Amino acid sequence: MPLPSVTPFSAEFKEGLHEIRDGVARIRELPAKTDITEGTVSREALREYYAKFRDDEEDEKRDTETWNKILRLMHVIGPEVDIDEAVTEMYASSVAGFYSLEEDVMVLVDGVGELDMSERLTLAHEYAHSLQDGSLAFRDYDDDDFENTELGTTLSCVREGDAEVTSYEYMDDEFGETWYGELSEPEEEFSDAEIDALIAEAEQRGEEESDLPGSFDGLSYFERGFYFNYYECYFFVYVVFDQDGWKGVDALYKDPPTTTEQVLHPEKYFKREAPKHPKAIDLRSALDVGWEA
Repeated sequence: MPLPSVTPFSAEFKEGLHEIRDGVARIRELPAKTDITEGTVSREALREYYAKFRDDEEDEKRDTETWNKILRLMHVIGPEVDIDEAVTEMYASSVAGFYSLEEDVMVLVDGVGELDMSERLTLAHEYAHSLQDGSLAFRDYDDDDFENTELGTTLSCVREGDAEVTSYEYMDDEFGETWYGELSEPEEEFSDAEIDALIAEAEQRGEEESDLPGSFDGLSYFERGFYFNYYECYFFVYVVFDQDGWKGVDALYKDPPTTTEQVLHPEKYFKREAPKHPKAIDLRSALDVGWEA
């Protein structure tokens, strides 16, 4: 499905963006990709795009219904939850920007004013994807052939982990190591007592949520899946970067981890520890007639 209509940035705004792009290219030691479309879309347009994609794609509908059944049987979600609606809303409300590999389009969501730290971080991340697109490619891998597989997950993991490390290294270089404090600084001023009350409320909410199906340490099944690329994958790529520099990260595109276990435990990747393949269990004798693979 084509992306929603992108409103081009003004020449003045684009000049500032390209300073970020060139800085990211310098940090990542890859040439800047200049032949891309850059612009903004509204949050509402993005929400409508995800909803239309959900409604128009028959394969997506079929896959979603399958996952709904599986996750309900596993008690990961309750009967009232529809993962399509939940994931659509999560992406529509959370995505700050993206780079489309298929269309060579870099988008900042609701972004046309003065850039704050959060938007600069987002842009650095998305420009990192454009550098990958211009200079790096996974050896002999087609994402479509590995969808919903361990390898498919780790291919995405390398891209996102690389972009996360790159964007953080860029921000450190550009603004010093104190920039993160400005990013997470609350918009309102709170007293010490108010801060203590907010922390206590958050901890209480986390304890309550962690008892719900699909929650772990206060994070739902969906959130943990969404943040995997931006948390665990960041640390995996950072370990490789810390050990072997950008050449080591580049090498991941030719020799990516084959399992998410290797991502969670980088020492298993360096040892190329192979996965243990589960044995198939013959369930035919335990099932009634009418079941099929």
